[in-house]
Amino acid sequence: MSKNHPEIFTLTLYQGIDNPPIYRIIRRMISRLGVREFQNLIKDEFFHKDSPRGLAKTFIWFSEEIGELARAIRHKDEVAMKEEFADVLAWLCTLGNLAGIDLENAVLEKYEKGCPRCGSKPCKCEEAFK
Repeated sequence: MSKNHPEIFTLTLYQGIDNPPIYRIIRRMISRLGVREFQNLIKDEFFHKDSPRGLAKTFIWFSEEIGELARAIRHKDEVAMKEEFADVLAWLCTLGNLAGIDLENAVLEKYEKGCPRCGSKPCKCEEAFK
């Protein structure tokens, strides 16, 4: 059980119980994880394995996941796309953890006020429409 994420343990407990309303409530609670919470969940679960590999070798694993996502997109395989999008996000969080970057802060700093180039919401950059 993740000490920072007791809801994961709770979800595991309720998966075996035939009580869909409770299960739906728990799923909704988990689906509200923010970027930081998800990054921390990944850190709690995998950092002990990822840290010895280091940033450069982990980036290679991340690149392989991007290739798997590209293949799923090329084949229009929606099931595989879901899995690979999740994997790419998880590996991106791993890279952030290894580099000591809080991805939520990084995203907010760069995109919260709008497009980093033109400052508009939505983006009005000319190349965005090509």
